Amino acid sequence: MTEQASERAAEENQREAERAALRNVRAALDEIGRKEESSRKLGRSALVVAAAMIVVLIAAAALLTLNHKQARQQRDAPQRAAIAALQYSSQVEKRIKALLAIPAGVPDTASVLVELSLSQAGAVEDSRILRSSGISTYDEAVRRA
Repeated sequence: MTEQASERAAEENQREAERAALRNVRAALDEIGRKEESSRKLGRSALVVAAAMIVVLIAAAALLTLNHKQARQQRDAPQRAAIAALQYSSQVEKRIKALLAIPAGVPDTASVLVELSLSQAGAVEDSRILRSSGISTYDEAVRRA
């Protein structure tokens, strides 16, 4: 099953749970109406029971809404993480470009691929050249930056 199909199934399950909860609320309200009629005969105790049922149903509806929001947040988490990773890599690239002193004679088309090992705090712990530009002075300048 694809990720989109899985998400659609989860959303449909959530919608069905919400529909079931609404059916339960309607049934409970009908029951409360019947109890209200009989409460006139029985007194206030039936009204207290009916009020308690309403509170329980409201709490159940709130829980379903919360579960729906949590499911949406979990579904969207990978996308938010990918966006954060792209933003972070963009910040790293800007910082490197600001610190980079390009040696004289290096063409604009020069390209080097450097792997960085970062600490949890974001400090560079190690760097190594994965793909050289063929210009050792440029490669080393990029690695140092």
